[in-house]
Amino acid sequence: MRKMWKKSVPVLCLMLILGAFAFPVSAADTKVTGGGSRGTAETIKTDTSYYTTIKSSQTYSIFKFKTSSIRSYYLVSVSNRSVSQPISVYLRGTDKKDAGAVSNNKNIVKTNGCLFEADTKPLKTNSWYYIIIKNSNRGAGQVGFHILSAADPEGALMREAKSLKVGKNYYGTNDFVLDNDYFKFVPEATGKYRVVVKNLDNTDWIRGSLVNGSNTKLGGNSHIEKGQYMSVTTNLKKGVAYFIHVNNQNDSYNHYNYKIFIQKK
Repeated sequence: MRKMWKKSVPVLCLMLILGAFAFPVSAADTKVTGGGSRGTAETIKTDTSYYTTIKSSQTYSIFKFKTSSIRSYYLVSVSNRSVSQPISVYLRGTDKKDAGAVSNNKNIVKTNGCLFEADTKPLKTNSWYYIIIKNSNRGAGQVGFHILSAADPEGALMREAKSLKVGKNYYGTNDFVLDNDYFKFVPEATGKYRVVVKNLDNTDWIRGSLVNGSNTKLGGNSHIEKGQYMSVTTNLKKGVAYFIHVNNQNDSYNHYNYKIFIQKK
């Protein structure tokens, strides 16, 4: 289900989803007041746009949110809308460790921002996380932020791969832009197997491939058009784990439905 900054969501696409960093407060934004410590952090929700006003006397403005009990993808956008001095922003769990992948989250000047992508470094389910805005330079002004979330039940990494059984259909979805989905199956007998990934979407193309435990491609199709499928027939060994990788490289649409079928020949 994923990719990190190596295959990170294009900045242009993110701005279309979340709005440019310099956008002013809109009627849809919710005003909040952050706490000065973790213990007084204000609780916020995902998929809601917020803004807070930082005072020059504040060192910290802290907010917290709880992740879903269902494995999900999160993208946290924070923008310095008008704070006169550079600010720094951190996304951390209750263990006080940094979470997600981020670039340029320190010394954020006015009209700039940062993005925390919890994809290849997913956030834990049913857990609390903190957005920490640090105002060391004692500026004053507004900061906007938004937490985008999308349910992501399929495994985004090989180690998180969803297990499938030979002879049964599975229907899945690439849930967001540049999503990666991994599935695992272990043959009960050595022999020839056929692996099929069909693009059920009526909008765009996906990629499908069969790989081994070293992520070496055994076959597949890098461009499965809508309504089409990839089919790989090859000899596989009993008791060895094999993986099916489904992903997309599109930034115009973020839900791609597909079907997987594994057949013993």
